[in-house]
Amino acid sequence: MKIVNEAIRVDFPPEGGNTPRLIAWRDQVYSVLHLQEEWKVCSKWWTQEVERHYMLLQTDQFMMEVYRQADDWKLYRLY
Repeated sequence: MKIVNEAIRVDFPPEGGNTPRLIAWRDQVYSVLHLQEEWKVCSKWWTQEVERHYMLLQTDQFMMEVYRQADDWKLYRLY
């Protein structure tokens, strides 16, 4: 496991759905093969309330833990 915590681009299928189809990170594009798990974290981070939507995704090269906070997506961990 490696903590990354970097910005990514997440693309969803044009026909809709909640599972991403592509993850773009560091000038590479990864195809999402399977949504392993998803969860939400809601907490008051001492001064501001934080809500994050996490997904554990199997891609064509890595298992990626990603999250969305507001409109921003981050790659949190690589497995």
